[in-house]
Amino acid sequence: MSDRQQAEAALRDSEDRLQRVLDALPMAAYTCDTGGLITYFNARAVELWGCSPRLGDSEDRFCGSFGLYLPDGTPLSHDRCWMAVAIAERRAIHDEEVVIERPDGSLRTAVAHANPLYDGAGRPTGAVNVLVDITEQKAIEEALRESNERFQLVARATTDSVWDWDIRRNTFRQYNHFDSSIGERSTGSGEIPWTERVHPDDRERVMDGVFAAIKGEKNDWSDEYRLGRRDGSYAQVEDRGFIIRDGQGRAVRMVGVTLDITERKVAEARIEGTGLP
Repeated sequence: MSDRQQAEAALRDSEDRLQRVLDALPMAAYTCDTGGLITYFNARAVELWGCSPRLGDSEDRFCGSFGLYLPDGTPLSHDRCWMAVAIAERRAIHDEEVVIERPDGSLRTAVAHANPLYDGAGRPTGAVNVLVDITEQKAIEEALRESNERFQLVARATTDSVWDWDIRRNTFRQYNHFDSSIGERSTGSGEIPWTERVHPDDRERVMDGVFAAIKGEKNDWSDEYRLGRRDGSYAQVEDRGFIIRDGQGRAVRMVGVTLDITERKVAEARIEGTGLP
């Protein structure tokens, strides 16, 4: 076998190994030659694109999708996509977001990771592009953004204390109005050490109840306890929280409202002391 034949055989073997790896990937992957002609794509790519392109066809160059857009909605021609950039500029592209249009008009958002390919002699042979579908993640982020906006609108409209506990990061935020009566000033972005403000005699009971709710299956929690003011005194409060869980049922966030019931408790104590109905 001549040196050229050996080199060609080695290249084919290398391409076969690459395709076997890409076939096993749980995300879309495809390759193009130096002219942008598609030479390979896996099943995940077909799922993402919503169609199966023709290998080596000049009508399907650089990407097998029906259409492409930048995240802001600007149309992106195939010959300017991230695969085309990787081939033309011979540089790796990572974490670049792109919106893919399918033939049926539906849109998917993906993150592109394109890398140039070379043969054994260092000559460019094309590029490989791995596309990670983040459509569901983007939908969750958008829903969370809208939820936060609604949450803050409610916080502005209420005279009670509205709070938001990010359980995964263990950060606690309190919004508006009521925190001034408790003695805390919140801008809506500061972290508040909630447990430190609970009366020592109530703290263990309150936290046991919170963690039991988090670990359980119910999505609501409520309790009454004493909450520290800035002047060192305590307000009697009624706290109600709603637990947000992920797809596996794990608590990831808890939002709620704290009501100052000090005056009500004082009135109840007076009634009990006088024996009046």
